[in-house]
Amino acid sequence: MKATKRILAALMAAAMVVPFASGCGDDGGNSASTGGSSTASTGSGESSGTDSGEKTKISWAMWVDSAVEDANDAETRLMEKMPNVEIDFMPFERATWQDQINTRVAGGDIPDIIYRDSQGVVAQYAEQGVICEVPIEKAREFAPNIYEATKDYGEEVWLATYADGKNWGLPIMQPSVIAPFSNHWRMDYLEKVGVTEIPTTLEEAEEVFLKIIAEDVNENGVAGDTYGLTFRGKDSTSRLFEEIFSAFGVLPAKWMVNDDGTLTYGWMRDEIKDGLALLNKWYSMGIIDPEFVTTDGAIFNQKVASGSIVYLTSATWNRAQPPQGEFYLNATSGDPNAELVVGPALKGPNGDYGYNTWGSITSSTTFGSHLANDEEKLNLCLQVVDFVSANTDDAEYIRYGVEGTDWERNDVGAYVDLYADDVNKQAQFGSRMLGATPGVPELQARYARTDDAEYSQYALEGTLVPGESYIDWVSTFTDTEITAISADIEPDFLSGIIDIITGTRPLEDYDVLRQQWYDAGGQAVTDEYNRAYQEGGAIMDGIIAQIE
Repeated sequence: MKATKRILAALMAAAMVVPFASGCGDDGGNSASTGGSSTASTGSGESSGTDSGEKTKISWAMWVDSAVEDANDAETRLMEKMPNVEIDFMPFERATWQDQINTRVAGGDIPDIIYRDSQGVVAQYAEQGVICEVPIEKAREFAPNIYEATKDYGEEVWLATYADGKNWGLPIMQPSVIAPFSNHWRMDYLEKVGVTEIPTTLEEAEEVFLKIIAEDVNENGVAGDTYGLTFRGKDSTSRLFEEIFSAFGVLPAKWMVNDDGTLTYGWMRDEIKDGLALLNKWYSMGIIDPEFVTTDGAIFNQKVASGSIVYLTSATWNRAQPPQGEFYLNATSGDPNAELVVGPALKGPNGDYGYNTWGSITSSTTFGSHLANDEEKLNLCLQVVDFVSANTDDAEYIRYGVEGTDWERNDVGAYVDLYADDVNKQAQFGSRMLGATPGVPELQARYARTDDAEYSQYALEGTLVPGESYIDWVSTFTDTEITAISADIEPDFLSGIIDIITGTRPLEDYDVLRQQWYDAGGQAVTDEYNRAYQEGGAIMDGIIAQIE
C-alpha cells in the first residue's frame, strides 16, 4: 500500500511552463508504433503493461475543493470496476492548483490525465508540448458517452479543447454554468410596503424602489439606509448594472451582433446611453446605493447581510436557495425572517430583457504529451475518463460510493455526503475527488435538487439570446497581442461611465468616452474581434461537421 498524503502542498512561487522537446505528432499519435506500447515511457516512468497483462498505471491530476488523501478509496472503487488499470489520483489544492501543476510539468513530470481550467490554458499547454492531440474521431471511439452528450449539450463545447486547428482532449459539460443568473428580491421587504408581486418591468421596479427607500423596511430605526440596488463597481466594473442595460437590448461586456452581421462591444452600442440616462435618474432619486463605486464581492455580501438592498443584482440563481445558497445565508444571518425570491430580468420600454450567461465553453480533460508515443495507453485513458463520466450506476459508485451508506438525498433530492462532518473520513473516502470533472449532464442530473427548476426558471428567458444576440466563443480565435489593449483602455472608459451615473459628468460625455476608447485602441480590438468572428465561424462549422 502506497503511503497516503494530504492534498499536495504548495511547492513554490508561480513557475512558467517551459517548452518541451517532446511534443505530439501531427496525427495525434496515430502514427506511433503500438507494438512497443508495453515499454513506452509514461509521465510517471511506468510502463503501460498493455501487452504483458499487467495493470496499466494511470496518473490523473486535478484540483479538489476540500481535503482528499492522495491515496483514497475513490481509486479503489475505480480499480474495482476497471481491474485492468492502477489509478493514481493526484489531488491539488484548488487555490494554488495552477501554480502547482505548472511547476510539476515544467520539471518534466507530466501526468497521464490533466484537468484544464479553460480553453486558454489548453492552448498554452498544446503550444508548449505538454499535452497530446486527441482527434475527435478518436474521442468518438474511446469516449462515446462524452462524445454523444456533446450533441445535445451543443457541439460548440468542443472549443474548450480546440487550439491551432486540432482537438486536445475531452470537453467538460456543466449545465449549471450555461444559465446561472437570476436576480433576487427581498420579498419580505416588498410585502412590508404592500407589494405582493415581483416587478417585471423597469417602471414597476422604480415604483417599488421608491416605496422601499421611503420606509424603514429593515426595521433598524434608521430611514433611508435601504436602497433599491447596488453593484460591484470595484471588482466587476465591466459588467456594471448589466441587468438594467439588458432592458435596453444590450449586455455591456458582451460582443453584440449587429443587424449587418458584424460585432460591436456592448459598451459601445447606442443603447448604452438610454441605460445611463435611467441609472443617472435612479441615482439622483436615491434608489442606487451611492457606495456602489467602491463595492466589491465581500462588501456586497455584507450589504446583503445588513439588509440594505432590496434587489440583488448579478446573482446566480442558486445563491437564493436554502439552506446553503450564499445570498440566502447572508440575508438570514442578518434577519432570520429574510425571504429571497428569484425574478425575471426587468423588461425595458421596447420589451427587451435578459440575464448574462457564462457560456458553455469552460474546462476540459487533457492527456500528457508522452501518450503520443503510446496510443494504446491514450485510448485506455480516454476510456477511463469516459467510464467515470457516463450516466451509469458504476460511475455513481466510483464518485460517491453506496447510497444510504456513503451518501443520501436530502429533502429536496440533492446529494449529501454522509462523511461531510468527518474531514478525515471524507478525505480518505475521496467523495470529492472528481468534483472538478463532473460527468455527462445526465449523470449530473441524478443529484440535482428537485426545486432547481423553480429557482432557475428565469435564467434563459429574454430577448438576448447567446449565439444570436451576442457571441461568447469569439475570443477563442482572437490574437491576444491585439486584444490585450482592452485591459489598458477600459478602466478610463468605465471610470467615465461611473461619473455619468453619479452625475459628475453629463450624459452627453458618453459619445466623447466612446470615441476616446476607439482612438486609444478600441478600433483595432473591434477589427480583431470581427476578423475572429468570421474566421472562427468557419472553424466552428468544421468542428460541428465532425460530430456525426
